[in-house]
Amino acid sequence: MDLDRLKSESFTWREIRGVIQEILNSDVEAKWIIEDVAGEGAYLLSSRPSELELETVVSLVNKRQQGCPIQYVLSTWGFRTLSLKLRESVLIPRPETELLVSQALKELEEETDSIEPLNVLDLCCGSGAIGISILKESRCAKEIVMYFSDISDDAVKLTKENLSLNIDTLEEKCDAKFYIGDLFIPFKSAGILFDLIIVNPPYVSEEEFTSLDFSVKNYEPKLALLGGYDGLDVIRRVIRDSRSYLKSNAKLIMEFGSTQALEVTKLAEDSEFYVDFVGRDLAELNRYIVLRKA
Repeated sequence: MDLDRLKSESFTWREIRGVIQEILNSDVEAKWIIEDVAGEGAYLLSSRPSELELETVVSLVNKRQQGCPIQYVLSTWGFRTLSLKLRESVLIPRPETELLVSQALKELEEETDSIEPLNVLDLCCGSGAIGISILKESRCAKEIVMYFSDISDDAVKLTKENLSLNIDTLEEKCDAKFYIGDLFIPFKSAGILFDLIIVNPPYVSEEEFTSLDFSVKNYEPKLALLGGYDGLDVIRRVIRDSRSYLKSNAKLIMEFGSTQALEVTKLAEDSEFYVDFVGRDLAELNRYIVLRKA
């Protein structure tokens, strides 16, 4: 069944759901697409779409049919408690990254030593998912100054959009600052020291990249995926350079690939970090690390 039938016949939303389900072989994606265009529960209705609504549905289905990830097809995508806009210039946030947020929130709640605001850096911020989630969910008694930084100016623009999209649920005592540049270069002359740095860096090796799913290789930004020959190029730089931007006993939380735990731990110890914690994902694979500046 193709899209021509969808355009040529007068279907109700409920009937359109069935057509899309056959085209995409996914009932849940059919519901998501219809709700994205017409609102929650629209896929159950016996009413008919307007001409503009139908054109939009056809466009979204066609885009998905060509292999574009559903996260880019829809106008927003959920991450923890957020609704995020996503574009092909930023990485799609994964469930593993939600674990980084949980760990960061735990670390911030334990910060009680001073009354000064906490400087937190969402490095390689992409869509802003990590930093915005922290601002929204933190129960820390102190003010948080959140720094968002990315090498991609479009990523930083999108982070600003997503902050505005979710800002009505933010605490009043929040502050956000934005920087564009390669890792710590934007902060070289800023004189800022951080209480916490969270980063989901590029960590896919060249060999791993060749085996990635079509939708990842052809739609998600290589800049946010590829970490060099062994996947550790950016991780090495983050571990090496972050010491100069962390306060004494401050922490770095970093995601890495499922096979990289031993290499990342050794890199951290060689750079005189204490390894406080290595966290596992839902598949019980080591996926992130908490390092403390010695």
